[in-house]
This record gives sequence, structure tokens and C-alpha cells, in this order.
Amino acid sequence: MNMKDKYIILTKLSDDAFNGSHPNGIYVGNSSIQGYPRKGINIGEQLFLHPSLKIDSSPNAWTSIVESFDKKKMILKTKNSTYKIDIRKDE
Repeated sequence: MNMKDKYIILTKLSDDAFNGSHPNGIYVGNSSIQGYPRKGINIGEQLFLHPSLKIDSSPNAWTSIVESFDKKKMILKTKNSTYKIDIRKDE
């Protein structure tokens, strides 16, 4: 599945680096990290999410460096957190 043209929502499952005191205020259960991953999901890179597919839109959300992505379970593991990925239903 090509994730680049899908609007995705990340729901935080765990804080793996800050013992529940994440400096960006994104805590377990939060789903405010969402948008289009126009460059895809790439191991070893940050995931940047854009509010639209327009070429000139700036990212409105991002993660720390991606460590793994389980496409079957739709689980994303970053340096700092673990997320469940959902695709917006109208996509």
C-alpha cells in the first residue's frame, strides 16, 4: 500500500523514552499527529505529515526517527514512541 497519498492518524501507544513526561506533550492515547506522509514512511528518517497533498504545504506534524514499521499490524516505532496508524476512512 502506498502511504504517500493516504491521510494517516497516529495514536500514541507508548512513550518509550521519557517515562510519560514527553517534552512535546503528546501522551499515550493522543491522536493529534496526523496528515499525509508525502515522502512515505522510511526507516532511519523522521516522518513528516502534511495537512494536504499540495506541493507547497509545510509539515504540520512529525515524529522522531522511525525505527520500524509493521505494515500488517500498522504499528510505527520511533526513537521516542510507538504508534498505531489508522488511515482516514474517507481516503
